[in-house]
Amino acid sequence: MPGEFGPDLGLSYSSQSVDGRTAATNNQANWIGDGWTMEPGYIERRYTSCEEDKKDGNNPSGRVGDQCWKKENASLSLGGSSTPLVKDDASGEWRKKNDDGTRIALLTSSNRGNGDNNGEYWRVTAPDGTRYYFGYHRLPGWTEGKPETNSTWTVPVYGNHDGEPCHATAFKDSWCQQAWRWNLDYVVDPHANAMAYYWTKETNHYQRNIDPATYKGTMTPYTRGGHLDRVEYGLRSNTMYGRKAAAKVDFTVAERCLPTDDFDCAAAKFTAANAKKWPDTPFDQFCTASATCEGNSSPSFFTRKRLTQVTTSALSEGTYQPVDTWKLAHSFPATGDGTDPALWLASLTRTGHAGGKDISLPAVTFRAKQLPNRVEGAVDEVPPYNRYRVQAIDTESGSTIGVTYSEADCKPGSLPTPSTNTKRCYPVIWSPPESPGVDYEPYQDWFHSYVVTQMLESDNTGGAPVKRTDYRYLGGLAWAKGDDEFTKARHRTYGDRRGYERVQVRGGDPAQTEQSLTETRYFRGIAGAKVADGEGKEIADHEAFAGMTREFATYDGDGGSLLTATSSTPWRSAATATHSRKADGLPDVQAFHTGTSAEQNRGATTGGKLRRTETALTFDSLGRVVTASETGDTAVTGDESCTTTRYTPSEEKNLLGLVAESTVVAKPCGTTPKLPADLISQDRYY
Repeated sequence: MPGEFGPDLGLSYSSQSVDGRTAATNNQANWIGDGWTMEPGYIERRYTSCEEDKKDGNNPSGRVGDQCWKKENASLSLGGSSTPLVKDDASGEWRKKNDDGTRIALLTSSNRGNGDNNGEYWRVTAPDGTRYYFGYHRLPGWTEGKPETNSTWTVPVYGNHDGEPCHATAFKDSWCQQAWRWNLDYVVDPHANAMAYYWTKETNHYQRNIDPATYKGTMTPYTRGGHLDRVEYGLRSNTMYGRKAAAKVDFTVAERCLPTDDFDCAAAKFTAANAKKWPDTPFDQFCTASATCEGNSSPSFFTRKRLTQVTTSALSEGTYQPVDTWKLAHSFPATGDGTDPALWLASLTRTGHAGGKDISLPAVTFRAKQLPNRVEGAVDEVPPYNRYRVQAIDTESGSTIGVTYSEADCKPGSLPTPSTNTKRCYPVIWSPPESPGVDYEPYQDWFHSYVVTQMLESDNTGGAPVKRTDYRYLGGLAWAKGDDEFTKARHRTYGDRRGYERVQVRGGDPAQTEQSLTETRYFRGIAGAKVADGEGKEIADHEAFAGMTREFATYDGDGGSLLTATSSTPWRSAATATHSRKADGLPDVQAFHTGTSAEQNRGATTGGKLRRTETALTFDSLGRVVTASETGDTAVTGDESCTTTRYTPSEEKNLLGLVAESTVVAKPCGTTPKLPADLISQDRYY
């Protein structure tokens, strides 16, 4: 990698992400395989069904399948995490719901040419001053004929109410192409180093504004999906097209079809007669501009591609030379329940390229375990929707990582009450295609959720002992009621997973040695709940605290006494953004800065006594630590200290972490030190 500024790309797997998925053609796995992801970043906006948005609108009398504008909304995925964006009703500013100081701006420009009706795109400025652009499309310096990023994916949207985008007197005229996803395509750091992400769009068509009498509408294109084509880095923001990038990453794709000796999976062969060779691709939703596609009155979103190779290259004497290649192999394992199989990542093989020689490592293979997603029997005539999870990984170095999952926790006939449920299953209100409700009205069904209970790491070549790790989940699995404003109130239910109160991790094989033990206690974001540490001291939970640690404790083996524990008290700022959802019968959604305002440490000493220390922190309006007061040993006095931090004003560039001065004195914060006698250190930065 040239320099330190490059793309952060990697394949990530989450078995939990497979929970709740139904038929593969309905819940299609992404281009890598079921449970896997590699997302550089995107911002998405949701729209609503025009049939659910008729009140006071100019909708036609008949049913249509189009999307309509509901309200301004967005969610951000970047850096391996996702968060809703909150637009403040008073200021109009956008904030991450879990506000870390990132500045977000929704901009418009006709120069973007990105396919959105008014050229909307986003600029996200991280607290370190790095700017991330989504939907920029034509990078700085672009002129006709130069590459465009194709990062903005659009769909027809109707503005069926006064004041909404593209609204006109008649419904048929009240539409335009609007972005449903803006992909990350341009990144610039404070030193003007830059990266570019180029995408490939997949276009589909549907019968827009269908006439229910004739089942015909206007054939209209939209972006059904797409994939990353390449990343170029080692660029400068003022020469995005003037020079070749110092390095790049290329992504190779193929059809979601596995070639055989008799069938080559050519794209042109994706026909009704061959549709089953694309097992998880909904052929009935595939529609070209020249097709009739009767009945396809709504946009649907899917891809026909799978990722088959990733290649990194470096520029050498004007030519790109390959550095590493990763080849992906796939399969479509049968589900056994009559539903279509999902794309499965079977193996990953790395090849290094140097000095004209190619050296390939043994393949990393992924073995699967089939688990039912539905509580079979909860509703008649609906399959269990079996999906696979990774059960074993055979690594390139000759070891095997084995994974054990929990058993199903729920059975038909003894299902929990949704509002008090603490089991590993949850209600879903939907209309299954195999057993739809009357007039397709959704009704309650039940789905399983699974956790990992054990992992084994085996050395298959060197003979080292098996490394065993056991996981135990305590306090019951919490479920909160969904508050999605795009879901009807009667369809909202307790399906928002909030995790366990405590998780214990044991290491070692109990048949050979005493197991080690650590325990973590969590905040789960349940308003009104009390969260205790190991000594029973309780703190009120809050939605903004979800996922934060209440306490981490280490014990002297399984069943042994406490060695060390750190208890944390969370902090949240005043709301940095507030958006009213009164119209949907929901409480306001708010954004907050969060942090840890206090830490209490206790550790065992000789004789079994506990030594205790405490640290208390205060924050400024931007969520930065300004004072840290350390008590030292709480049983004595005279070992206290206070660290005060002053920051360099740089809000224009959003460089929030630039320290101007750090001062440490031998007094608790909030008291007046005697200087220079109490001064321990003072550092100034320029």
